[in-house]
Amino acid sequence: MVVGQEKSAIECAQDRCAVSGIPFFRLSPVGVDVRIDQIDDGKLMDMIWVTFKHLLQNIEYVDKLGAMLIRIRDAKLERKMFSCTRQRSQTIL
Repeated sequence: MVVGQEKSAIECAQDRCAVSGIPFFRLSPVGVDVRIDQIDDGKLMDMIWVTFKHLLQNIEYVDKLGAMLIRIRDAKLERKMFSCTRQRSQTIL
């Protein structure tokens, strides 16, 4: 029987991605803990500022994510173009 879990949700997500061979990117800085229903403008602005600074300090990491997303998009476009040309050639025949 499992009564508790020692890992955080982030660690579990990292483990699942690693097992599946999926890259894991965390964009929010460690230590920012803001409730999903937070309405305090000051706390929200602090969270935004800390996250913005974190992204600027890790620009290479963000660029790596961007490059990966571009490769995925290009691969999907390439598959779509290939499937369209294949369909067209069948309709001509």
